[in-house]
Amino acid sequence: MGRKATLEDARTIGLQEASSHINNPILLEDYTVAKGIPKEALDSLIEEGKIPSYLWRQYTYIENRELVVANK
Repeated sequence: MGRKATLEDARTIGLQEASSHINNPILLEDYTVAKGIPKEALDSLIEEGKIPSYLWRQYTYIENRELVVANK
């Protein structure tokens, strides 16, 4: 498959795939909208290993849970 996955693919096929790797996955983009947390803040937490994540094609999934993000 040389084509990029669509957002619809990400919310169906990708979500199923992610659920095999992390608990209660949610598409990173959907989480930022739902929780109002900037993507940059979540990217930092992912890089620091503070939130479980899974990469499928060009999409990132994170564990859907409540996060406390302190503004510095």
